[in-house]
Amino acid sequence: DGYKVQLRQTSDASYVALLVSPFSLPDSVYMGANMFHADAYNHTSSTIPDDMVGFGLYAPMEGVFGTMFMHADAGMFNVTDEEYSRFYGDPATETGHDTLDHPQQFVNPPGSWIRERYPEKALKHQILRSGYRYALIEDAWFNPYYTAAVKRDCA
Repeated sequence: DGYKVQLRQTSDASYVALLVSPFSLPDSVYMGANMFHADAYNHTSSTIPDDMVGFGLYAPMEGVFGTMFMHADAGMFNVTDEEYSRFYGDPATETGHDTLDHPQQFVNPPGSWIRERYPEKALKHQILRSGYRYALIEDAWFNPYYTAAVKRDCA
């Protein structure tokens, strides 16, 4: 898929593996696609990033992950239903398996710290609202959903 692994020698006996992306952009973060939110019935890909694996240059990673709680505390995610739909689209889309528990609503009630029921959806919205781009990598060798069994509500 165009990715390359480069080995860089750091000492006589050790190396560091670098993943080189063909589409590397300085204002982007890269993550696996969250398969829990993929539409399994229509076999569509997810647009939700997986919060277990992410990489990128320092500035966009800090801009996305380093400011998320600050933005939530400032009320960035506490929006009305109308604002939510205007910013992110209809909350009934991109549901995938998160409808298995038959929720009465797809977002938390107004006044909640965040409206999203799932943190990875809040992560996607944080990326979009902060002005950074993201690319999802669905390759089986990278995405933890393909390499390890991931279960919901595990202790």
